[in-house]
Amino acid sequence: MNRLYYFLITISIAFFASCADEVDTDKYFLSDEFLKLGTTEINIDGGGGTQTISVSSNCSWNMSTTGDWISLSPTSGHGNASITLSAQANNNITTDRNATITVSSAGGLQRTIHVHQARSNEILSFNVEQLTFASKGETKSLVIESNSTWEIRGAEEWFTLSQTSGKGNATISISAIENSNENERTAILTISGTTLSDHVTITQEGRSTNLTASVTNISFEATGGTQGLRLEGTATWTATSSATWLTLDKISGEGTDELQLACDANHLESERQATITISYGAISKHQTIVITVTQKAAQLPVLTQPVAVSVGREQMTVRSSVSSNFPITERGFVWSTTNSTPTTANSSKRAEGTSEGSFQTDITGLSSGTTYYVRAFATSAVGTAYSPVLTVTTAGGRPGEDDNPTPNL
Repeated sequence: MNRLYYFLITISIAFFASCADEVDTDKYFLSDEFLKLGTTEINIDGGGGTQTISVSSNCSWNMSTTGDWISLSPTSGHGNASITLSAQANNNITTDRNATITVSSAGGLQRTIHVHQARSNEILSFNVEQLTFASKGETKSLVIESNSTWEIRGAEEWFTLSQTSGKGNATISISAIENSNENERTAILTISGTTLSDHVTITQEGRSTNLTASVTNISFEATGGTQGLRLEGTATWTATSSATWLTLDKISGEGTDELQLACDANHLESERQATITISYGAISKHQTIVITVTQKAAQLPVLTQPVAVSVGREQMTVRSSVSSNFPITERGFVWSTTNSTPTTANSSKRAEGTSEGSFQTDITGLSSGTTYYVRAFATSAVGTAYSPVLTVTTAGGRPGEDDNPTPNL
């Protein structure tokens, strides 16, 4: 009798197992239903998508899910079937999400599938890397593509943004005001999402400017002096001289202006040159005007051939004239009986004033009947100049050794 009892129990358990293959969720009663799923776990990418679930069954069943981001088709049936699972994209870029799918038979069998979806990869991109605005001002668009919240930083007072924060895709209007400066200006916008960050460069052109000079060549006399230079236009400018002997009363300005050039005296017997460089325009569009300044060479005083106004035994009167582009510091005559080209360093000298024009002097204490070599001289800052030589012989015979040198005594 006991053997028959155990046999019946064994037959019942075997029959039950053939109808429900997962005994952990089945009811422990005799039934001919069975329900089996192709998987118990599904992993889905953060971008969403579809997957297929296979159902093997000999009974009716219903399917449900705890995730509102999951849809199933169909959700009920009888017997074998293929179920399409569609998952929406996970817009959360910091957190994964999970759900459970439950399949239940009419007789009470239950099977579950665990669904795991990864967090979404953040998207943050723009339609441009740089926006350039005209100097007069204008409005342009920045298109943001994003799947997260974002914020824009770095705006400056010369342009405005239609919005500086948001979520998801957006088109931002950027309006730049007029740039009254000739130099371009630049700003860097930083657009930051949850995990990503990037930059857009905002540039505005400077206002258009121009500048011209009244002359490009200037000449000065050796004595120096001042001359005017006129600049006309709208540009900001700077002026520099290449030589210390040429200076400017202004070295910078804006637009039309008048400059005074001051040139020192040139004491050299050679011409010299310098340049005035006018730099103007935007830093990125730098332009120059070069003005060449030439100064004439210095000249020694010019003296005329001396003439003898009168000649006696022991004196003579001589005359010459002088012109000079520098003030004369000394003028007069030099003479000698032995040096045919007398100078102030090796001959007798007599000074006669410091002005230009005609001058004469009486040379006394001479010897009668003697030949003298006479030259006029004049000294200025440039140096000392001499006239051609005048040869003069005093009156009377040349006294001998026995002649009384002082006959009147």
